[in-house]
Amino acid sequence: MNVEEVFIGKKLSDEELAHAMAYTFHLPPEKVAVVPELSGDEDLSEVNIICQNEEIEGQFFHKVQIFGYNSDDPELFGKLLVKLAKHLDCDCLTPDSDSFSPFDMIRVTSSGKISEERLSTDQFEKEQFILEAS
Repeated sequence: MNVEEVFIGKKLSDEELAHAMAYTFHLPPEKVAVVPELSGDEDLSEVNIICQNEEIEGQFFHKVQIFGYNSDDPELFGKLLVKLAKHLDCDCLTPDSDSFSPFDMIRVTSSGKISEERLSTDQFEKEQFILEAS
């Protein structure tokens, strides 16, 4: 099973996150589960997507790991990320799959603009998710 990671630049309740993910992945909201951590007991026959939601600090407020999305097409996931950013009207990040650095990200703005960015390593050490100044 693939695991995708998204950082969301807007504070959301679990219910708002579930609805946003349902919209993004073309699913009914009851087919998306939002959990603080995986227990191993999750049943993908009951839901299609499980989102492990961790609240973080900095420019981004949620680190969401998405389980159950099964596609090896990075272009399709990129289109879904654009849809999510536009729907939530905020910036979203995902790790740059072409890079070996955990600080290299793909940023999608609320208008759908895509750019390569880098998380500040200094701020990351302080557990802050902030992009480096350009």
